[in-house]
Amino acid sequence: NIHSDAIDFGGDTVTLQKDAIFNGATTFNGTTVALGQHDLTLKGGDSAITGNTEIKTTVNGVDLGNLVVGAGGKITLAGGGNALKVTVDDAAAVPVDGKALKLIKKEGNGQLQLDLSKLTVEATGAFSKWITAVENGELVLTQESQIEEVIDESLRQQNLRDVVSQAVLDAIEDFEENTPGANFVLQLNQMTKPNIADA
Repeated sequence: NIHSDAIDFGGDTVTLQKDAIFNGATTFNGTTVALGQHDLTLKGGDSAITGNTEIKTTVNGVDLGNLVVGAGGKITLAGGGNALKVTVDDAAAVPVDGKALKLIKKEGNGQLQLDLSKLTVEATGAFSKWITAVENGELVLTQESQIEEVIDESLRQQNLRDVVSQAVLDAIEDFEENTPGANFVLQLNQMTKPNIADA
C-alpha cells in the first residue's frame, strides 16, 4: 500500500501481486496497470487517467480485477489526448451473453467522472465482446457472445463459407455444457481469429 499526497506514474508498468491501496491523488499517465485478478483501491484524493493508459484485467468466474474508488477518492478520465485501453483476459471460458462485471467500483463517497468515448475494450477470447456503461457511478462491462459472427467472418476471409452449412454454425453456437462440443468451442475461443477457419 502507498500513502502520499501525490502518487504519479509515467510510462511505467504497475503490476499487482495482491490487492493494493493507493491513498492520495494518483495519476496514471501513459501507464500500464496490470491488475490480473486483484483490486486496486484509489482513495483520499482526486486521481486521473491521462495520456494513453492501459488496464489489463483477468476474469475470474463472476469477478475480475478492478479499480475501486474509495472513500474521499475520485477517478477522472476526460479531456483531449487522454485515452484508456482495457484488455480483458477472458479466454479461459466461453463467453456468456449478458455477464456484467464491474471494472471500476465505488466505495462510500467515491466518485467516477468518465468519458466513455475515451475508452476502448479488447478481449483475449476470440468470441467475446464487452459493452461499456456507467451505472450508479461505476464502470460496468457486459459480455456479448460472438461465436457465430466470428466463425462466419473467419470462414469468409478464407473463402470457406460455402463449405460449412448454417446448421453446423448453429450447432456450434448452441453447444451443450460439459460435452465435447463445449470443449471444441472453448478451444476455438482461445485461438486467434484468423486461425479459427483452419480448425
